[in-house]
Amino acid sequence: MMLDQTRIDDLRTREVAPQQLFINGRPVPARDGQVMEVVSPIDGQLLTTIADAGAGDVDSAVQAARGVFERGSWSRMAPAQRKKVMHRIAD
Repeated sequence: MMLDQTRIDDLRTREVAPQQLFINGRPVPARDGQVMEVVSPIDGQLLTTIADAGAGDVDSAVQAARGVFERGSWSRMAPAQRKKVMHRIAD
């Protein structure tokens, strides 16, 4: 996708809230507090920070996902309903 100058200017001024991990249905910071900086490829300016997951965070996410799968609330859900859930998360 080509970016015109108007789109580039919009991206330069956009503010992005710091992002956390999404584990067990809720946003959480990385256990060790680590974050990564996200910089604009346009001008190198800092856009936001995102949680930098470590091994413990990954373990927590996998355990939470496994629990939901085993309880069946996700694995038995119709694909259309899963889609709705994923769209809500994305928003």
